[in-house]
Amino acid sequence: LGPRAADAGAVSAGSRLFHGTSREAAKAIIGDGFQLPVQQRVTSLTFPLPHPWLHNLMASGFASFGWKAFDLACHVVVDVEEAWNSVKNISIPTELQPEKWPGVTKMKPTDKGYQELVESFEQACGQCQDKYDFGLCVAAVYRVEHKQGGEGDEPRAEPRAPAPSAAGSSTERRRCLFHGTQRDSAKAIVHGGFRLPERRGMFGKGIYFADCPLKSLQYTRASERSWRFLPRFLQSRGLILGCSVDLGKSRELASANQRLTGQPGWWTRLTGFGHYDSVTGLTKERGGSLRVPEYVVYDPSRVRVDYIFEVSSVAVPQS
Repeated sequence: LGPRAADAGAVSAGSRLFHGTSREAAKAIIGDGFQLPVQQRVTSLTFPLPHPWLHNLMASGFASFGWKAFDLACHVVVDVEEAWNSVKNISIPTELQPEKWPGVTKMKPTDKGYQELVESFEQACGQCQDKYDFGLCVAAVYRVEHKQGGEGDEPRAEPRAPAPSAAGSSTERRRCLFHGTQRDSAKAIVHGGFRLPERRGMFGKGIYFADCPLKSLQYTRASERSWRFLPRFLQSRGLILGCSVDLGKSRELASANQRLTGQPGWWTRLTGFGHYDSVTGLTKERGGSLRVPEYVVYDPSRVRVDYIFEVSSVAVPQS
């Protein structure tokens, strides 16, 4: 398993190990035994992998596309130690670093309120930690400054674990919620505010938030599919926006409704009944279909970005 495992004493003589491969390759191995790959660049079938299952993943995944792809996988695996060293030294482009954005200040651990922010963020993660196999480590916190005399004069909503409301209730409230997004999108939001998306989500064309940052992490990647496919050591830090959200009168829903727009229909305009400013998606525990709650607003003016949390994921063993 390479020098790292050997140095740690993880493998001893006669250990039972595993090797992932395609069905065709497995048949050949059983019949003729192991053979060195065609594009051979080392003199052994053991590879110095920083992640134990990377070889199995690449061999079985790439091989499904044919032998040429399988050879390429072996070629890549041989160089994975060099790739790992490169990944550790990846630098984020200057224009995508929040501290370089106008109106954004990187907070120091000694700054007033910094420790409280981190503790509140961790508390928000802790409320749903049992539903995820990873945790979040706060690497940096950035404060977003607002112009005096405008919406920035309103008090900032600090992140905290919310108390559940009664089923079917509608409440007037302003909450600190989280929104995960890619770095270029985060920069655009900080500079120009939120915009309604072109595509409809589970609850229509709205801006989606969570009260648990763990849910928001997946949206900081290029795509949810790539986030789930790549080993976490290949994933760089993500940005989660801490936002003050005026939910107003929130409508609680247990199932998806992609037709929602937040705009009153003819019946609401006529009678005044059925008006809502936001939607709260319910969890399975409360009769819904979500793992953790979702909050959706349809008016970008109801949202203000107060903080940016730069985070990285860490593995958390499941009990």
